[in-house]
Order: sequence, then structure tokens, then C-alpha cells
Amino acid sequence: RSCLFLANMSNRAGAALVSSGADSRPLVRGCTFIANDGGGIGNAVYVQVSGIAIRDSIFWRNAAPGESSIEARFPPCHLDIDYSVVEGGLAGLYLHESCTLDWGDHVITADPGLTRLPSDGGDGWHDLPRTPDVDEGGNNDYGNLRLKSTSPAINAGDPTHAPPLEVTDLDGLPRLLFGRVDIGAYEFGPRGWSACIGGPEAVHDPDTCHVLDVDGDADVDLADLAAVEAMLRN
Repeated sequence: RSCLFLANMSNRAGAALVSSGADSRPLVRGCTFIANDGGGIGNAVYVQVSGIAIRDSIFWRNAAPGESSIEARFPPCHLDIDYSVVEGGLAGLYLHESCTLDWGDHVITADPGLTRLPSDGGDGWHDLPRTPDVDEGGNNDYGNLRLKSTSPAINAGDPTHAPPLEVTDLDGLPRLLFGRVDIGAYEFGPRGWSACIGGPEAVHDPDTCHVLDVDGDADVDLADLAAVEAMLRN
């Protein structure tokens, strides 16, 4: 729960998570999978002779065209996905004909509205042994994977999941804010309001304040807070 899998690499599928064996039936909840590369085969998640349930999670930028972000092979195998953001929708999956799928009605395929997407600088995420004089990972930008105020993932998580206050996101915020969990590893919440309210000069930080400027007036103030509260109540 509340986990982040970013820029992992594997040559043989499932760079972030592999579920294998009839006794393996994990539940993935409240996680973000982004920029993982499993050699084109289940770049983020690979399931074999197993099943997996996915809720309240984001899968984004894991698969190039023709590749899968989530893959299941070798029976018995089963995918159960709902209340999550999956880039490409069903096209982002590969399911062997002998596997089964429960694809919920609440899967979002639109852009999840992350504050800043990660970038490998164009030369790959990892330092390559064949170029000892060059650190290809030195220019990595791991982005800011918190939700913008306009994200469709806000209050879009599983409504039956009501974690207690001690269950938190990766920033330490309670997973249940404004009555319903968000999708992904971070809840959209008041972490930045006190630091950002303070005039136009406060909104220059691209990682925090500008996502709180809901009305776009280059100033984070109580009007923005009221707008967010009204949005989350609706």
C-alpha cells in the first residue's frame, strides 16, 4: 500500500512486480507504477500461474506501442483491475487466452494529472558499464508524482476502502481525505497550503505551489482552498 515503482528495469518481464505461483494472490493498492521497463513483456507487472488484484493505482508511461504494462500468462492466471488509472486501457494489457480478466467499470484511461512527469534525459535511466566515462543516470529527473488539483484520480479510488487515519500516503498524509481515497501513491491534500499562501512569489516552485493555484491567478490564497474544497465535496 502507498508504494512507488519508478524507472525499474528487467530483461525478462515485470520490472516492478512479478507474481508467480498458485499460492501468490497479492492485492496492490494505492501505488504508482511509472517508467518501468520489463523488456516489453509486462513492463510493470507480470503474472504467471497466479492472480493479482489492483485497486487505487496508477500505471503510466510503462509501455511503448505494442508492449504491455501488465501481463498475465500460464494458467491458472487472473487479473482483477478496478478503480485505477491504466494508460491505454485494455490495450495496455496482455492476457493469454487461458487467463481470465475482471476489468471494472471504474478504470480511468485519461491522463492522471501528475505534477511533473519523470525524464531520463534521453539517454536511459541507468549507468551503462560499456560507457565507464559517462554516467547516463546523472541527468535523471524523477519528477513529482503528486496529483494536480485537476487530476481525475482525486476522490476516484475504491469507495469501499476506508483505511484508518494511521494509514498514510508517501508524504505521511492520511489515505482518507475528503471522504474517499485518491488513486496513486499520494493523496491530494493540504501538505502545501501553509507554505504556498503568501502572494505571487510563492507560486514559483514547480513542484508544489503552482498545482494549488486552482484559479490560475498566480497567487495561492483562500479562494484556491475554497475552490478545492468545493470540488471535492461534489
